Order: sequence, then C-alpha cells, then structure tokens
Amino acid sequence: MHLPPCHPFTNRDALFGLMDTHALGTWVCPGSDGLIANHVPFVLDRRRGPHGTVLGQVAGVIAP
Repeated sequence: MHLPPCHPFTNRDALFGLMDTHALGTWVCPGSDGLIANHVPFVLDRRRGPHGTVLGQVAGVIAP
C-alpha cells in the first residue's frame, strides 16, 4: 500500500490496534471477467519479524 510522505502514520501501537480491531481484509485478484475480490481474515503476529507479520489463510481452487 502506498502512503504519501505528506501523510505519515508511524505510531506502531496505533497501527497494531487498528489491525486487531479490523482483522478482515480484501484480497483482489485479476479474473477472466475482471477483478475478483475476496474477504480474508487476517491475524497479526507481533513476534514475527521486526514489524510483525500478517497471517491469513486462503484455500485454492483449481479450475478446468
């Protein structure tokens, strides 16, 4: 996600709180008829990596 430098938001505790409160994200992918949007639940693991790691699970479907 691009954040313009004129709108910095660097408060880590506030960012993590926002992710905890709104743990549902949208994953948008190109499809044969245009864009496909899917809602995916995410969990923030604060202990993984220097900035935490966002985890989610997506089931795959193989189409003919």
